[in-house]
Amino acid sequence: MTKEKAIIKLRLLYKRLKEYKRSAFFGVRADSTEVINLLTEYNELRHAFTELDSDIFGDLKEVNPPRPEEASSFSHHDVGTLVFSPEHFGALENELEKAVEYATFIQSHKNEDTNQIKGNISITATEGSLVNLTVGDNNKVLQNTGQIDRILGELEVLGVEKSDLSTLKEVINQNARGEESKISTGKRILTWVGNLTKKMVEKGLTDNLPDIIEKAQSLTNLI
Repeated sequence: MTKEKAIIKLRLLYKRLKEYKRSAFFGVRADSTEVINLLTEYNELRHAFTELDSDIFGDLKEVNPPRPEEASSFSHHDVGTLVFSPEHFGALENELEKAVEYATFIQSHKNEDTNQIKGNISITATEGSLVNLTVGDNNKVLQNTGQIDRILGELEVLGVEKSDLSTLKEVINQNARGEESKISTGKRILTWVGNLTKKMVEKGLTDNLPDIIEKAQSLTNLI
């Protein structure tokens, strides 16, 4: 299976899960073949992605069938019937969301890996701390330090702890020093976002979380 085909199947699977999760509000039978199909297809795609690009997709986890619960009087099923509720699909949804983020990042940077560019190279500084790379007739922005610093400052105002910001800064700096590729750095930023989200939810600090996630993810477009 090619990476492009696998990404298409991944997005379709994620859409199916979202729709199925909504339909599971009143519970779905634990012996539903659709549940088994969702899990089987995800695990097959996970295996395919890992073989295609283990550096990017290597941390995707296999998802096993969740343990069902007995239907209550609020369910559409007889009391005592083993069912799955929307919460039972949390692990699968988390892994699919992570996989979709990785796939989106790869597609958006497919033709931007500077290691694949050949030609005459010149580097010039421009207004706003932009660093431009000119290769032959092509010109692209490598980094906008002004924008990155602004976003990091906004993240601190929104409540991100300095220790977490230091970790994020080091990830960005490693890319600036040429120690990591753009794709690897983007993946580490997305992982940082996931870890921070979990940490803030556990602390009950969710008011600014949507803005934090949006701003942090935007950094992948500036590296």
